[in-house]
Amino acid sequence: MKNLLSKFAGGIDKSDDPPIEFVCDEKYYSVVPEPTPAYNELPQWYKDTPMVAENETYDTSKIGSVRRCMSFFESLSMGWILKTPGDIEVNIQNGEMSFDWDMDLELVSNQSTDLMNSTYPEDIVLIKLATPWRAVAKEGWSLLVVPPLNRPAEIFESTAGVLNADEFDGRINSIVKWHDLGYSGIIKKGTPISQLIPIKRTEHTDGSNCRPSTEEEDLAKERHYVQLASDRHTYREQIWEPIHRG
Repeated sequence: MKNLLSKFAGGIDKSDDPPIEFVCDEKYYSVVPEPTPAYNELPQWYKDTPMVAENETYDTSKIGSVRRCMSFFESLSMGWILKTPGDIEVNIQNGEMSFDWDMDLELVSNQSTDLMNSTYPEDIVLIKLATPWRAVAKEGWSLLVVPPLNRPAEIFESTAGVLNADEFDGRINSIVKWHDLGYSGIIKKGTPISQLIPIKRTEHTDGSNCRPSTEEEDLAKERHYVQLASDRHTYREQIWEPIHRG
């Protein structure tokens, strides 16, 4: 895992050891899917998208697709994908959902909708999906837990949160919003639940970090626009630095 974490929001980790590792009880190890690097789990729709797309908006006939946008690529490929540890059978009877699984770990439990429904702007059903994985982290490192980014949710969608991985010793579970209330079938082992993005915590301030740009910053902006007009791949070829190696 040491080559997965060369650069993150909040700083660069230059040490040989990764700031975050994932561990689980030995009886589950090699049995349940591991959190896998997100860049190995790129969604099929993205892989199928051509690098150049037909263009009906601008003057040119073709335009670079999202496949040429490295910012979009990084959103797909940062961190790890947390997956369901086993098959989960979903049954609907008399309008009620029930779940079944073949593991000694409770994979699914209901959550009170009162956790969010009193103020949340839509009616939701909340379910907790459990995994045996725990995070072991260096001091100051957290996990940003989000739905798998730019991957359309079908049956359920993880809620977002930040886990102080250097202080929390419990399992990584996810509260999910259940979208498809009519779904009945098998959620297969290895189905993506959440994307875990490592971040280095920094001190936050209540003050504003906004200001007018300086003359030097304005000149840099103009140089950037001139460069971008002459070469639309400026960001990809001259600015972007791959976060992931391996």
